[in-house]
Amino acid sequence: MNNEIDYGQIDFDIRKLVYLVNIFDEIETLFSCSGHQLGEQGYITFKAGSVDALNKLLTALPNQWRCAGFSYNQPYLKQFWINVSIMPAYGLVYNLRFEGSPFFMQRELIEEMEKALSEKLTLTSQANNVFNSH
Repeated sequence: MNNEIDYGQIDFDIRKLVYLVNIFDEIETLFSCSGHQLGEQGYITFKAGSVDALNKLLTALPNQWRCAGFSYNQPYLKQFWINVSIMPAYGLVYNLRFEGSPFFMQRELIEEMEKALSEKLTLTSQANNVFNSH
């Protein structure tokens, strides 16, 4: 985990999500944006030190990557996905991208991802405590 991050400089709406992503071993966030207006995607760009580290993070995310329907007689959509790119300064990087419409659905999706990562980290910590005590 990168302890040098100034979380005060990170968009408030995704500060906790960025923090949780960084707790995963061998994962380092590079850039992030919560999306500031309707139609603007949010993202967290990160590096993974190994395929195993990437797998642990991805499998901790919610199982439902896309959800659409109606809420209060209004259509909604919330989705997230991962894309991969090569950046000369960083090499292979991963982009966790997310969006929601209406815009409050994007905030709801961020909370769902935070909850899923928190639960995975708690279960991992509890398992480590059990197995390390024997």
